[in-house]
Order: sequence, then structure tokens, then C-alpha cells
Amino acid sequence: MFRIKRWSECNTCKICEKTCEWGAIRGPKIVASECVRCDDCERLYMDQKKCPHWIILRRKGNMFVLLAHALANERRDSQRQNGTRRLNASRNRESRVFRVSC
Repeated sequence: MFRIKRWSECNTCKICEKTCEWGAIRGPKIVASECVRCDDCERLYMDQKKCPHWIILRRKGNMFVLLAHALANERRDSQRQNGTRRLNASRNRESRVFRVSC
């Protein structure tokens, strides 16, 4: 027996149900006895521009990328500040060493 893939978003999305000419999709369920395996729903399932699952992932991915950039910028800024502190501390040590040695 075949198994047509489903995402968790298939519970609320009705795109495949509306597209199915045979009426084999009812809500989140596919009625195997009525499905003629035309694969219209499978094409929609894999369409990254129409299927809400892919759209949600893309939006989350963009948010993840934005978050990653923000964290990287924050990390870079803190490293710059720490680097400046280290540089100032090393300068202070050098000046102390210089003063002592003179």
C-alpha cells in the first residue's frame, strides 16, 4: 500500500484538499480507496512556494539567519570591547614595567 506524505501543517491547510479532483483528501486524512494517485497533492507537498510548511520553514530560517547575524554582531562587539580592555591592560602593565625599570 502507498503512503502519501503529510506535514503537521496539513491539519489546518486545505490547499491539497481543494486541489484534489477526486475528493480523496478530507481534512488531514487521505482516503486511500478514493485516491487514484494522480500525485497533485504530492507536487503541492514538495512545492516550496505554495505549501505552507515550506513557507513557515523559510520564514523561520530567515529569522534564524537574522538572529545569527545579531548574535555574531553582539559577539564581535563584545570581543572588540574585551580586546580594547586587554590592550589597555597590557599597555598599563608595560608602562608599569617601564617605570619600574627606569
